[in-house]
Amino acid sequence: MSAHIALPAYAAKHGVAEGLERYRPASVSKLLNMNLLRGELGFNGVIVSDATVMAGFGDWAARAELVPQCIENGCDVFLFSNNIEQDLQYMQAGLRDGRLSQLRLEEAVTRVLGLKAALGLHRQTIDQRILPLEQVQQMLGSPGNRAVARQVADCSITLVKDVKNLLPLNLATHKRICLISRGIAGFLPAMPWRELTAFRQALEAKGFVVRVYSSNDPPNRDNCDLLIYALAVESSLGKSRIFMQWDQEQPGGINLMSRYWHDVPTLMVSFGHPYYLYDAPKVSTYINAYSPLEDVQLAVVEKLTGQTPFTGLSPVDPFAGVPEAQY
Repeated sequence: MSAHIALPAYAAKHGVAEGLERYRPASVSKLLNMNLLRGELGFNGVIVSDATVMAGFGDWAARAELVPQCIENGCDVFLFSNNIEQDLQYMQAGLRDGRLSQLRLEEAVTRVLGLKAALGLHRQTIDQRILPLEQVQQMLGSPGNRAVARQVADCSITLVKDVKNLLPLNLATHKRICLISRGIAGFLPAMPWRELTAFRQALEAKGFVVRVYSSNDPPNRDNCDLLIYALAVESSLGKSRIFMQWDQEQPGGINLMSRYWHDVPTLMVSFGHPYYLYDAPKVSTYINAYSPLEDVQLAVVEKLTGQTPFTGLSPVDPFAGVPEAQY
C-alpha cells in the first residue's frame, strides 16, 4: 500500500529541486512507487493506493488531476471512492488526453489479474471468495497466527526510561496500584471507549490489588504503592493532535494540576500515541507499547514484572524534542 506520505529527503537525493514537488505523496509519486519500491526494493507485486477519500490525498490537488495520476505514477489498484462514476470519468479523461498512458493502464490490469489468478479467484464462486465471518475469525485466530501476534507484541514494547529503577514491579513494594486510565479510545469518531480489561486482570492475576483513580481519593503514600497511567489513544480519523487530557485523566481543579510522581512511585504506559513525554517530561518511568491489542496488554504486564525483558527499539523520538524528558 502506497500511503499519502512524502519522503522529501529521498526526493532531494534524486534531484528533485527544492519546492512543493519534494513533498508529493507516495500514492501519486512515480519516484517513490517506481524508482524506490519497484526499482531499489525490487517489489514485483500489486501496489494498492491508500484510501483516496482521505484528506492526505485530496489535500494535494484537485481530484480530477489525482485520479489518473494515481495509476500513471505507479499504483495498480485505486482504493475507495465516494463517487465511482465521477472517478471513472476522471480516469477516462486522463486516458484521452495522455495523462494516463495505455501502457501503464494495461500493466496495472495485468498485475491485478495476475494476483487474482495466483489466488485462484477465477475458479471460485462468490460464496467461496467471501468466507463466513466465523471461518475468517477461526483462520486469523489459529495457534500459528496467535503465536506470531504474541511474538510481535513482545518484541515491539519499548522501555523509554526508568531513571529511578522502578522496574521490575514486585508485590512486596508495589502491591496496591492506583490506575489512571480512561480505557481504549474508539478508532472511529462514533465508536465508544473500551476498558483496558486484559491489562488490569493480568496485574490482578499476579496478586496486585488494582483500584481506579478517584478524584475524591487521589493517590498518596498511604493509599497506594504505585500509580500507573495507562493511556490508549491511537492516531485515527479526526485526531489531528493528541495530548495528555489532565482534566479528564485527573478530574477536578486541584487534581488536574497535581503531579503525583514525586510522592508516589509512578509509571506511564502508552498503548497508542508515543509522545506523551512532551506533556509529562518528569515522569520517571515511561513505556511505549504502541497498540492496545490484548496480546500487547498481556506482554506489557510480563515485562513490568520482569518475566520477559524489554527488547523494543523506539522507531521515533519518544522525548518529542524535549531534552529534559530524558531525565
